[in-house]
Amino acid sequence: MRIFSAFSYFFKILFKGEASVLDARIAVLKASQSTETSNEAPRPEFTVSSAPAVQVLNLLQKNGRLIDFLQEDISQFDDADVGAAVRDIHSGCRKVLDKHFALKPVIEQNEGDTVDVAAEFDPSRIELVGNLIKDDTKQTGLKGTLIHRGWVATQTQLPTIAAGQDESIVAPAQVEV
Repeated sequence: MRIFSAFSYFFKILFKGEASVLDARIAVLKASQSTETSNEAPRPEFTVSSAPAVQVLNLLQKNGRLIDFLQEDISQFDDADVGAAVRDIHSGCRKVLDKHFALKPVIEQNEGDTVDVAAEFDPSRIELVGNLIKDDTKQTGLKGTLIHRGWVATQTQLPTIAAGQDESIVAPAQVEV
């Protein structure tokens, strides 16, 4: 093909001049580019998921097989087998948290420490548990023992998904062929 093109260009230059050769080369390049792009499948458009809860489940399943583990009846396995499985699940799920979420404790003290709960505290950040006698604790504040530090997500970075993807699918079925 290249030898044919070389002879063709030689005779076009000889009889028609250099400008017509450039026009012909440009036409050939445009034709080859249009066939290359038409042969490629169109790239899907990626968007932010409108079902982020399902997307988080997808990430936990894909990286830690968490759903498979939780759906399994583990009563038939002994503790050593369950413990071995949990190590892999923990590792995979921890990678998801580290990659997609920035988490920090709501209260930066150790569990078991005595903490002051200010008057007019935010009940979405602090939950009072135990023997609650006074009903006006939200106005007066109180002291208590920190049972759990709580978690707040300071940043979330979920991956985008392809347009048209079924967002209700937590994990696709896999078929080996």
